[in-house]
Amino acid sequence: MKTAKGDSLIEVIVAGEGSGRSTTYNYLHLTEAAFFQNLKVTLNGLLETVSTKDKNSMIFIETTANGMNEYKQRWDKDVAGQTSYVAYFSSWYTNPEYQEDDYIENPQLKPPLMEEWLYRKQEEYKLTNAQIVWYWYKYLDKGDKSIVLQEYPFCPTDAFITSGNALFDPEVTAKRKEEIVRDILPNVVSGQFTYKKQVSEDGEVILLKDSQFNEYRNGVIRIIDKPNPTHHYVITCDPNNGGSDSTGMQVMDNCTCEQVAVFESNEMPLDKVAYQLVLLGYMYNTALISSEMNLGKVVMDYLMKCHYPKIYVRQDNAMDNYLQSVSTKFGHLTTKATRPIMIDSLKIAFRENPRMIKDYNTLVQMETFQNVEHVDKNGKSTFKIEPTQGNHDD
Repeated sequence: MKTAKGDSLIEVIVAGEGSGRSTTYNYLHLTEAAFFQNLKVTLNGLLETVSTKDKNSMIFIETTANGMNEYKQRWDKDVAGQTSYVAYFSSWYTNPEYQEDDYIENPQLKPPLMEEWLYRKQEEYKLTNAQIVWYWYKYLDKGDKSIVLQEYPFCPTDAFITSGNALFDPEVTAKRKEEIVRDILPNVVSGQFTYKKQVSEDGEVILLKDSQFNEYRNGVIRIIDKPNPTHHYVITCDPNNGGSDSTGMQVMDNCTCEQVAVFESNEMPLDKVAYQLVLLGYMYNTALISSEMNLGKVVMDYLMKCHYPKIYVRQDNAMDNYLQSVSTKFGHLTTKATRPIMIDSLKIAFRENPRMIKDYNTLVQMETFQNVEHVDKNGKSTFKIEPTQGNHDD
């Protein structure tokens, strides 16, 4: 649909892969972007229609949330400052129309008995009785908490919730994300190490010389807290297996049990990952390093060649000819037996001390963890704790 006024032209088009490619716009408003088919491809075409040289041009990407999909990933990048867009969230209670008239006229009128989570929301967001009763009636009308939170969210995390199966408490996660955006993100330094590599003739010894940490926007390493010379640190590494899967590292302060640095990349080869890991370890007071050995044998091989002095060693009990023995092996394994223990331990630790997580992207991945139902060809249902479709647990 096109409407002309003077020298201006207003055009309404349906979003798609080739939308708007032959046109140039000054003002672009993309509505309900979370419901676009193949969001990345569609945006790639549409965003090119607006000239970045025109200082009067404007682009708005506006939407209701639609679960943990492509738009959710885009939103989190905008919030974390990883794009050129400014993230803005508008909560339902900022609309003055969303109030019950009877309670506006008589503020002392006693509200109906509501569910416990709504009383917590009223206290947290300082809502009037007129506002919370209006919301209560909306909730009764929808008949489903996740639906009313998506349509009328209090905060961004509410909007993206798709079910009640979230592993980590969504309200705790949302509050911690807000704290990180306000208090921590502005001071995070990102980048990576540069170095000169010297290899022995037999290839078994590698020296990393003249290393230094260089700052880059959206660098693979995010430094949240600089090393305290009196503290001990631990670094865990989860190497990737190719594709969109990322290699992840977490640096934890052994004295405070808090995150202090993070590594995240899905492009860096594993030998270079090992070099970054070694230098990060030395940066944090020669931290104790452990690499997951399911896919981390290459990383461990290079750690050994670099002669890194503090590598985690696990002990495995083995039964051989009825004699019990103990074998020592480098790194750690994630198995069907250990994975639930690791996840439950993090769940409890985060619930008791949300401040332990200080990295925004880590929280983004945590909130995608749900008890996901899988149905086999015989109709049998099984549940597994894992990220929702399209998301990762790196």
